[in-house]
Amino acid sequence: MPEPFKSYEIGGRKFALHELKLGQEQQLARLFSPLLTGTTPQSVNGAVDWYDKRHELLAIVLTEDGVALKTKNVEEVSAFLQDELTAKQAADMVEDFFGYIPIISLMRNMTAGMKGMSLANAQEETQ
Repeated sequence: MPEPFKSYEIGGRKFALHELKLGQEQQLARLFSPLLTGTTPQSVNGAVDWYDKRHELLAIVLTEDGVALKTKNVEEVSAFLQDELTAKQAADMVEDFFGYIPIISLMRNMTAGMKGMSLANAQEETQ
């Protein structure tokens, strides 16, 4: 595996931030889909909803030492991070993520993938 962008030790467990794999992008697309499709209110409540998802975002993008992505339990990691991280640590880690993975590139990939899925679904419905 290539060298990580950044490594962290959290609650005695080691995690790293690497370049995203396709499966991670798919998980992020599901997490961010309300934002990308415009179904999230553009208000304080919408901002709070996304702020509350920091632990989920980190659970998706972090790779734990010795755990393969295909066997990673995102829900367990998310709960672990929620219990272990301070708000400042979570904010710093999210900032690290967006510093290494440009949001424009990430959103472009997700939007293109979602458009492709919508087109495929539309073609299936017309057949």
